[in-house]
Amino acid sequence: TTLLCALAAYGSAATRAGAAAAIAAATPQERSVLVRGSGGGTVASLAERDAAVRAGLAAGIGPAPTQVHSARYATGQQLIGDVGAAVPDADGLVIASVTALAGLDQHADLVAGGWPGPGARSTPTGPTGDATPAVAVGEAAARTIGLTVGDLVPVGDRLTRTTRTVVVSGIWRPRDPTDPYWLLAPEAGTGATAGGATYGPFVVTPADFDAHFAGLASAGWLAEPDLAGIDVDALARVGVAAEALAGTLPPRTGLGDSALISTDLDRLALRLRLADLVGRST
Repeated sequence: TTLLCALAAYGSAATRAGAAAAIAAATPQERSVLVRGSGGGTVASLAERDAAVRAGLAAGIGPAPTQVHSARYATGQQLIGDVGAAVPDADGLVIASVTALAGLDQHADLVAGGWPGPGARSTPTGPTGDATPAVAVGEAAARTIGLTVGDLVPVGDRLTRTTRTVVVSGIWRPRDPTDPYWLLAPEAGTGATAGGATYGPFVVTPADFDAHFAGLASAGWLAEPDLAGIDVDALARVGVAAEALAGTLPPRTGLGDSALISTDLDRLALRLRLADLVGRST
């Protein structure tokens, strides 16, 4: 009887340990929910949608408390002049991924220079007399394009047909490339989008983004539920809740048809459910 009880206890403990290991080794997509959508066309509408999505996600996904990260993305920003080893698209364009990444300094390490602060400028004005927004550039993109701290980079806005100069205040690299946070900036690892001609990220402060890049901007939110110590049944409820967000979140936040919600949490939950059944049967 003692032997059988010990074996049953060992099997249960092994199953729990295996589930914890599987969660720790899961892909970023299996540990998070990524939401992308239109910013609404104005700074005010972008702020409203940001608040609504954060409120909808911060309440938690199923039984798991959830941390929410956010980003804003400029549209139609083109690098002008010398682009180093960057490869243009079929139209001869090299696109700059200009974004405001909330909490970047908590997930990346500076290689050189400093983070752009609120209203930070390396020079008082740009060549045309306009204020020069400071940007922190991902190391991989900076290496490809050939950028160093202090460089002035002309960026053309293909929507307004104007050119703005930004100044490189710092260069950074991801602290942990497997962190789900980088789903908000998938080009950070290699410096460019897979199979595309978009390079970056070129990260500005939220204030500078609103002042210079908010026209037709889009936004992204990453919900990262706390899966530490969660059991298989609770994880199954998290997976169901994550899958249900596609139907409930867009109409409540103003994103509507522009919303794109992606997650593999449900796949992780199913995989662990099957592993749990096998462990119990064994």
